[in-house]
Amino acid sequence: MQKQKLADDYSLAIQATYEGVELALATQPGIQVSQFLHKFDASRLLITAIDSLLAAHNLTRSQLNFIAVNQGPGPFTTLRTVLSTVNGLAYALSVPLIGVDGLAAFADEVYTGGVTAVMLNAFNHDLYFALKIGDTIVDRGCKNGAMLIAQLKSALSGKPIFCVGNRVELWRSALEAELSGQLIIPDPMPQTVSIKQVAAVAQRQWQEGVPGSTSLMPTYLKAYSSSLRCGATSSG
Repeated sequence: MQKQKLADDYSLAIQATYEGVELALATQPGIQVSQFLHKFDASRLLITAIDSLLAAHNLTRSQLNFIAVNQGPGPFTTLRTVLSTVNGLAYALSVPLIGVDGLAAFADEVYTGGVTAVMLNAFNHDLYFALKIGDTIVDRGCKNGAMLIAQLKSALSGKPIFCVGNRVELWRSALEAELSGQLIIPDPMPQTVSIKQVAAVAQRQWQEGVPGSTSLMPTYLKAYSSSLRCGATSSG
């Protein structure tokens, strides 16, 4: 599904955040223009917003080399809205989709060395998380916040842990109590992966020859947490 590249190498990057939808027109050097839609406006305005971004650069949808999409995890309704929209565009226009792992991209974006823990809101006291040590994501999934903190304390005793994400603040007291002397929380706090990072990760994949897809599914890790809880209840 590889398309002939435009001279300016344009792509569209889109992601669902916890507040709404971010979209950006990008070229290989980086973001050219971006826009934000509140989550309550995403369903009715996303196509219009895409066309507005393209019109600002005298482009049509079919001229895009690819559409980069953060596949999540994230707020499921907004994530499904984004993916349903881009899947329809890909089908109608034969524009390939490049899916981006939001957890891994976020960990890579903020990584400064050592241990990095990404913690995103999975609702109901759960966290979507990724744990990066060195160049490797060593663990990821969805887990109750208290259980994840206990896991970090047990597995990483004495090691500095750089924690980021939109759920760190809620769990700050527990993190400070359990990981005293290890915890590093940046200020300001990166809440989620940036749209710039989503575009950059997708661009790297495209340059490496990833052909793209005709449709993408959401990364939804909540089932991991549900299974874990059921198992714990049964064994108890």
